[in-house]
Amino acid sequence: MKNTLIAGLLGGLTLFVWTAISWMGIRPFIMDVKPLPNAEIVLEQFEDAESGLYAYPTEEMEDWEEAYTNGPRVTFMVFHAAVTSLSPPQCLYMA
Repeated sequence: MKNTLIAGLLGGLTLFVWTAISWMGIRPFIMDVKPLPNAEIVLEQFEDAESGLYAYPTEEMEDWEEAYTNGPRVTFMVFHAAVTSLSPPQCLYMA
């Protein structure tokens, strides 16, 4: 029982440390993120949209299967934040 608990804690700590190192140091996710072409035009369309997750194509469309097969497939998350700072004071402290 004691050995299992110690092994679980060490495994969890190892996983936590490796995740932190890969996220902050290696950054494998950064290669997949590309800038949005013609961002100004696209963002204008979402100025008045409410916060939420948007996708194209969707099943509500008549020819959605054809649109899905031919592409492009797009997912956007729109978030209108009341906070304008990237690190507001309320995010710096854990409650």
